Parts: sequence; structure tokens; C-alpha cells
Amino acid sequence: MTSRTLTSTAPLLAALALALLPGSACVVSRAGTGVPPMPKSAGFPARDLANNSQTKRDPGHIRAPENTANNSPASIPGRARPPRALPSPALPPALPSALHPAHNSSGIVQHPSFTWEPEPGAAAYEIEIAADYDYKKVVVPVTRVETPRFVPLKPLYPATRFWRTRALAADGRAGPWSATRVYKLHAPAHTIAIPAGATLEQIRATIDAAPASSLITFAPNTTYRLKPAEGDYLIMLEKRDDLILDGNDSLFIIQTPTAGAIRMNECRRVTFRRFRFDYDPLPHSIGAVESVNPAPANEVSTVTLRRLPGYPDFDAPHML
Repeated sequence: MTSRTLTSTAPLLAALALALLPGSACVVSRAGTGVPPMPKSAGFPARDLANNSQTKRDPGHIRAPENTANNSPASIPGRARPPRALPSPALPPALPSALHPAHNSSGIVQHPSFTWEPEPGAAAYEIEIAADYDYKKVVVPVTRVETPRFVPLKPLYPATRFWRTRALAADGRAGPWSATRVYKLHAPAHTIAIPAGATLEQIRATIDAAPASSLITFAPNTTYRLKPAEGDYLIMLEKRDDLILDGNDSLFIIQTPTAGAIRMNECRRVTFRRFRFDYDPLPHSIGAVESVNPAPANEVSTVTLRRLPGYPDFDAPHML
């Protein structure tokens, strides 16, 4: 159907009427459909998932002295109170401690998530990455970040990388550089190609059989039309480590509007890059507001929408 009238009790729709005017656009989607939300396990962790324990801080942290008022000369009978010391200026933040990648660790992730512990009093941080220990061959120049995490936008070339961080005070003063950490980045040990025209079953079987330290590539600039089951996901990874999946700028059209694209659970050091996703049919529709008819309290109000061309009917099965 090209138009539909929505009904509701007056208080709810009266508020809607204030925001909707005839001719404006409105997105309509069935709750719970479309692209299912990415589970928390698919996010980028702030800690090293391979070692979930706290790491020891680097030496050199600045610590405030413990309260020794009871042992001060002024508290001992018979001694004169010493002159009051002037307050000293605030010190720069202490040395940040690395969390990930661990020092001297190796991996294939070319966009690693460099993370370190937050420092009390730090307003921001700086990170520097180089190809040598003396930082004469800079790969990523000194870069300011607002949180203790940095992911390079450009992939790092497989080689040994040296990185360090420092904290910044609110007035811009920088603390000392941390000790240099080493990340040994190497190329994947296995390269696996998925041809154009591969079925969903073939794609899943290839990914499931790929060992750790694998680069899985799809055909470049092609279109894969795939139909997972309702509520399912196109690609599902469970407890997988050290994989790179390269979509090669191909388009993946999901033909099930209630299915999702990618789901990962308990995975570490997995990279998806150069994927494009679309739906056919779309999991949502868009309509233009034709009329708004608010009603008195406790009566039914209505909003009439006209579906825009190219979008599913409001009463399509996956929209109800």
C-alpha cells in the first residue's frame, strides 16, 4: 500500500503532531528488524583480550606522598613548627602503562588498537610510532588523542614497530615518554580466496576452515547476493583469533530483511575491511506525511503517510 494511517491515543500522537508537518519525511521500520545490533563482543576492547589481567605500571610514576602529619616535627612535643611551605605547581601526569599490544608481542593486525591505562590528572595523551628504536624513522608522528587508545587509520606495513605514549596535563604540559614497546607485525601465514559467485554455504565453510593467521579475500568489485535465514547473520565468527577478512570493495546484498551482516563472539584480533552491505528488500520504509489529525484527550489521533517510491509497502510481511 502507498499510504497508511497510524492511530494512537491523543497524548502520544499530539506530541508527534508537533514534530510532523504535512510534506515531511518519516522512517517506518518494524521494531527488531533491519540490521540487528552488533553484540558487545564485536566491539573493540579497551584491554588486551589475550591477557585480561592488569599489567604492572612502568617505573617512574609520580605518586603523592602519604599523609605523615602525625609524624611531622610539629607534632612532636618540644619541637618548633617548621615554616609553612609554599604550594608547589601541579606536576605533569605520570607515565602511561601499556595494555595492548603487549611488549614484544607479534600479530597480523595492521590496524592494531594501541591501548594503555588512563592516568589520574591526564587531560589527553600523545602517541608516536616508528620503524626504529630511536624514532628517527617515524611511521605515525606524534598524535594527540583524548582517550588512552589509538587505532591508525592507515594500515601499518608488516615490520617491527616501536611505540611510546605520554600524558598531557590540562595546561598542555607533557609528561615523560613511556618506555618503548615493540610490536612485531608480520604478514598472514595463509592467504585464502573466495571466488565470485560463491554461495553463502561455501563462504561460511571457507571461513570456518581457515586456520589462525589467515587472510581471506573476496573477489574484487563484484556483487554477492546472499540469503541467510531470518534472524541470522551473513558471517558469524565464534572464538576465532588472528584473521583478516578483506571484502575487496565488493557489494554484499542481503536478501533477508530481518538478517544481519556480521556477528562475532569471543574473537580476538579479527579485522574486517573493504566490505559494502545493502539489503533487497530494504528492512525499512520511508513515507511522506500527508496529514496529522490530533484528537482530544482519550480519543484516537491519526497520521497519514504516503510511501515514497522504491521502498517496501508499509504492510509488507517483514514490516508488520
